[in-house]
Amino acid sequence: MNKVLISVSNLTCQYSNGKTVLEVADFELHQGDCFLLGPSGIGKSTFIEARD
Repeated sequence: MNKVLISVSNLTCQYSNGKTVLEVADFELHQGDCFLLGPSGIGKSTFIEARD
């Protein structure tokens, strides 16, 4: 198994009004993995589809 670069446990992100926008129980990013994050409509899915 590759080296763990990022490890997240029980992450919750909320707006100041209390609305939850992200909930992650457990997450690890290993060396060699690819992680794509960005706002809605920026082209994440299009980028992945173009690579297939």
